[in-house]
Amino acid sequence: MKKVLPLALVVVLCVATASGQTWLTGSVDDALAVFGPSTVPKMGDDATLLNNYAWFWAQQGTNLESALAAVRRSIALDDRDWSEDTLAVVLLGLGRLDEALAAVNKAMAVSTTPSRYKGTEKKIKDAIEKKKQGK
Repeated sequence: MKKVLPLALVVVLCVATASGQTWLTGSVDDALAVFGPSTVPKMGDDATLLNNYAWFWAQQGTNLESALAAVRRSIALDDRDWSEDTLAVVLLGLGRLDEALAAVNKAMAVSTTPSRYKGTEKKIKDAIEKKKQGK
């Protein structure tokens, strides 16, 4: 029998992220215990779950290597504009700015509503500028 991460947990995690919560209990360690790297294999080939996992951790700014692997797997399964945006945010968090800019540019190129990714693009360009200025 295939083990699947309960959809309710994914919804709670996404709502918590969207509402600006670091984690429902305030502890990243608790989040890692419930929704850390060990949950990724349970997601199987579900590109949406993998992307949501990566997005959650990108918003937390931690567990980014695991998030990167998850979003790359998501893209390999089903390359969507929002997955490319997630990839961009993860790469930004890792300081891989040129790759982040390429990912958000791809998201905008394939999206029917590219303006939705302008915020991510601006964050990346601002980070590139700060890096150039040595800040």
